[in-house]
Amino acid sequence: MKKSLNKKITIIFLSVLLALLAVMLIVVQVVASTYVQSYTNDDVLNRHRSVSAELVDMLNEVNYGYTRITKSDKFPKLFTETSSEEKKKLFVEILEEASLSDDYLNVALVAEGRCLMQREGFDLPSMYVGEVIRSSDASLVMGNINSRAEYVEIGRRLQGISFSEDYYFVFYLSGDELISVCEKTRFEFGETMLISSDFSILGKSDGEDVGRSILERSKYDLVDGNVYKTEIDGREYLIVVTAVQDNYGLGWYMVTELDYKEFTRSYTTLMWILVSVAGVCFVLVLIASLILSHRTIAPINKLSRKISAIDFKKITENPLTIGEDGDELYELEKSYDQMLSRLYQLMDQNKQNMETQRKLEIDALQMQINPHFLYNTLDAIAWMAKIKKQPEIEKLTINLAKFFRLSLHKGDKYIYMLEEAELIEHFLEIEKIRFPNTISYRCDLKDGTENYKVLKLILQPIVENCIKHGFAGKEDVGTIDITAYSRGDDIIIEVSDNGCGFEVEEDFWLKPKKQVSGGYGLYNVNERIRLEYGDGYGLTVKSVVGEGTTVTVKIKKSL
Repeated sequence: MKKSLNKKITIIFLSVLLALLAVMLIVVQVVASTYVQSYTNDDVLNRHRSVSAELVDMLNEVNYGYTRITKSDKFPKLFTETSSEEKKKLFVEILEEASLSDDYLNVALVAEGRCLMQREGFDLPSMYVGEVIRSSDASLVMGNINSRAEYVEIGRRLQGISFSEDYYFVFYLSGDELISVCEKTRFEFGETMLISSDFSILGKSDGEDVGRSILERSKYDLVDGNVYKTEIDGREYLIVVTAVQDNYGLGWYMVTELDYKEFTRSYTTLMWILVSVAGVCFVLVLIASLILSHRTIAPINKLSRKISAIDFKKITENPLTIGEDGDELYELEKSYDQMLSRLYQLMDQNKQNMETQRKLEIDALQMQINPHFLYNTLDAIAWMAKIKKQPEIEKLTINLAKFFRLSLHKGDKYIYMLEEAELIEHFLEIEKIRFPNTISYRCDLKDGTENYKVLKLILQPIVENCIKHGFAGKEDVGTIDITAYSRGDDIIIEVSDNGCGFEVEEDFWLKPKKQVSGGYGLYNVNERIRLEYGDGYGLTVKSVVGEGTTVTVKIKKSL
């Protein structure tokens, strides 16, 4: 017992400590998760949106600048028959008057293969811009990034009836400006990139890799507001993605990569500290539990030895004296003494009850003559009716005697199915005498079901309900069909009538007093079957008003 209790106490202490440690770890995880979510929502995503707003302002400036350029009175002169030098001079004047943002280093106008540029020293607009403008209906399109990452091309279709798709502007957006915007999203544990939908890096918070195309594209799920973890170059990163809502369909995204290990280093350190503290606590609690269990169990062992040495025949002369008055062991000893005293009282009472039971059994044996007296009396009445030439009384008496003989059946709980059917037949013969020419009866026992035992008197209340309620007020002959057949390990008995029928309510079995069939007959039969065979067995009632009722009995096979 000592060893068992020691184990139990130790397990209890260790279980409590493990539970506390688990709670602490869960709290740390929840705090870490909350911090990560708060950090990404309140800091990263908000900063993304702020920067995105600046980028949208830059893109909007293209439209504003385009409007100011095309609204100039001098603009139509660019398409007249003048020299190239005059057109270039005029184009520069128009751009100066338009007061474009410093974000744009240069502006070029492409008209049917000819190009006018605001400033020299820049590459001509790439053919890619023209191809995208010709294949897209978007007002703004993105071209190539300069090989030295100095600028990004933004194309703007020249709208007007007289202009074809070969007329468009190209605005050179400053690469340094994009980098400076991205620098606003630099974080302690990672970098932020501005990338296009084709995974080209337009800007980066550290100013590196601009113009490079991202090769590991599967690592980046470009969905607005997406926050997820992934592995890049063997390190785990927390990726935060925000779409630049520019309304132009350029497909720009702000992507921040946070080194997850560095990002959660403080929480990892805290977890290791908790594990170390828990290890020390395990050792201390284990030692404490062993000492405590020994101090607790030692007096209990002493009490056990004293109890084993007690002479139960002299219990009142040998009380326990282990504990001191007022402590738990003293109360235990006192309760044990009281229990023994009560035990002897119950033993004496049990002897008296057994003696009384033997007397009752003798009385019951003497009372067994009563059923024989009843059978003999009914037989005598039948003979007298036969002598007096009263065939109906004779028939009624004989059927009643047989009904009682089968229903009593020496006090047995079970009778054979064939005997149950015979009992129903005698019952119906009595009812036919009471109600002549009103009842028809058929019984079909299939699959050898007549040889199985069933609970006594489970069909008679059902048949009685058919007569009392089903055939009440019926003018023609009422028919009762009983069919029994085998289904696996069960016996199914169907009792059908062509009576008036009734509406079966949902609480039919819950409220027997409200049953349309009346009384407690069906309810009691169903409860007897369920108590005997278990759930899944009992009665099922189906009825149609004006057509009849079928009661299905399901019981378990028993030989």
